[in-house]
Amino acid sequence: GETSFPLPFVIDATVSEKLDREYFNTKVGKYFDEASIDDARDLLSQVSYMLRFTQWIIVAIAVILLVVMAVLVSLTIRAGLRGKQKSLQTMQHIGATDGFLISLVTRQSWIQSLKGWLGGSILAGITVFALLRQWPSLEIYMSHYVWVAVVIIPFILAIVASISAWF
Repeated sequence: GETSFPLPFVIDATVSEKLDREYFNTKVGKYFDEASIDDARDLLSQVSYMLRFTQWIIVAIAVILLVVMAVLVSLTIRAGLRGKQKSLQTMQHIGATDGFLISLVTRQSWIQSLKGWLGGSILAGITVFALLRQWPSLEIYMSHYVWVAVVIIPFILAIVASISAWF
């Protein structure tokens, strides 16, 4: 039987920027007099803005974490040198020059930093690779910048450790 409630008719149309909205609305209105046309551009614009804002927040958090890691590495190197202060003073009393002690400490710090860089890069690479294996849909978001960051960020921390040992 027929009811007094008409069933809605949905037209799903994908349009481009070249579309004349007024012409489109009049054509649809001509054939469907009670038609209402939803335009999602405002909603999509808001969602796009929020996504860009979220990306910048994530970048800011990543930079803050990098600075915190650099400070922690620097403080750890300084604490390690303070722990060896008596040994270094003894070597100075025996006749070791300042240049020799600086090169000794810097070389040991550089070797440890390179090991940390290699280990950090390998672990970060394995993590990114595991994420891509687990969720292949993430691959469209993984540009070459991600792989560069996997190598560069641990290297920056290695440089911070070496500079901390030098000064």
